[in-house]
Amino acid sequence: MEQQTQQPIQEATEIKPLVKTSRKFLAIVAVFALIAIGGILLLQTTQQSEPIADNEQSIATWKVYTNDEYGFEVKYPESWQVSVSKSAGPGGSAFIQFRDPDQDRRERRQINLHISDSPTTTVEEYIDTFMAVHGYYLSSIEDISIGGIPAKKAVIAGGDVAGQGPFVSFLMIYRQKLYRWDGTDQNILAKILSTFRFVGDTDSSGVPPGYSSEIIQVKFVSGTDIDPPESILPVNLQSSVATIRRLSTLPDEELDRIGSAQLKLWFEIKLRAGVDPIQFIEELRRFSSVENAQFAPLPAPPS
Repeated sequence: MEQQTQQPIQEATEIKPLVKTSRKFLAIVAVFALIAIGGILLLQTTQQSEPIADNEQSIATWKVYTNDEYGFEVKYPESWQVSVSKSAGPGGSAFIQFRDPDQDRRERRQINLHISDSPTTTVEEYIDTFMAVHGYYLSSIEDISIGGIPAKKAVIAGGDVAGQGPFVSFLMIYRQKLYRWDGTDQNILAKILSTFRFVGDTDSSGVPPGYSSEIIQVKFVSGTDIDPPESILPVNLQSSVATIRRLSTLPDEELDRIGSAQLKLWFEIKLRAGVDPIQFIEELRRFSSVENAQFAPLPAPPS
């Protein structure tokens, strides 16, 4: 378990509900509100970094931080410190900060990891709703991988951070937990992310731990004819599919209303028994009408 001294999380300002809506939507709003506050504070403290010392440049000399509760490890500069804060109660969130203690508070280089229960199934759905709730817009979004898990690099602007410039977040969902990284030093952050990995046995099929070897989530390119969904797939893959259905259960009108029309393009594919999931997803990603394909996350184990 973590050996570092825990520090309290800064209290967030009260967020008033925007509209009367479902419990799930209110949960999403609460998560987004905390992210907005963190993003603004991050922008206010970001300063141009000084050159990094040679001993910090070498990842081989870095310390290893291990978190047994969430099952991961990551390296960080050996002269830096780690603090961990958790909210009380079941399903609580965690805030882990890696920071350079040799700089004053305003200029300090720091990398932040926020972990919370995910209010959505995919990162794309999370980002789409995030945009709708706060009036943000995406300057850019990029498919990446963190520790072998599909993730997104999102450059976000507008809304509550208007006039302060965009901020960068790295997001992924693993075992129904949302992991969001940000920081004041993008160079150090990139190196830390390159060392991050979940600790556990890899599925014998080659699928990353925590992900299904039978169910694949796929997003088709905008403008693709998705009616009927069975006709979307190339002929050579159709025989490998047991079922295919749209990922979101919300009607089109509701998706349009909340600004999540992109979810109409997301589908869930269940493979037939005996199909090689790695080969299937690699062939699926080569298809010109496929924008993204990933293994579906497994449900979180009971606590």
